[in-house]
Amino acid sequence: MVFAADTLSIATMEFVDNAVMAVIPGAMEAGPVNAVFWISMMVALTAAFFAAYTVNRYLLQRGRGHAPTHGYHGAAAAAGLRRFLPTFTTATLVAAIAAFMLGGLVVASAAEIGDAGQTAPAHESR
Repeated sequence: MVFAADTLSIATMEFVDNAVMAVIPGAMEAGPVNAVFWISMMVALTAAFFAAYTVNRYLLQRGRGHAPTHGYHGAAAAAGLRRFLPTFTTATLVAAIAAFMLGGLVVASAAEIGDAGQTAPAHESR
């Protein structure tokens, strides 16, 4: 049941993400050193998050999705390699993703500003 719910949630997120990217002019052709790419990615991932959140909320309200596994959330500590993986709060993950996206936007914007300065005709020496 959890596998089916995750599949529905991920499929919803991917569909919305790709649809938004396809609608924004130039987003599909933009590379990672292009501000359009990063702005489009921010808009697409935000829209996809809210779409997947809505699907997950709908499933949880009906006892589907991860709801049946909630009884295991207070279980014993993780064993094996899982105990070495850190757990992060949602706010920490959102902050890390936002910082990554904004960092990409800053680098892309700096590259475009640098390219704009180089398009001016160079002074020729005689």
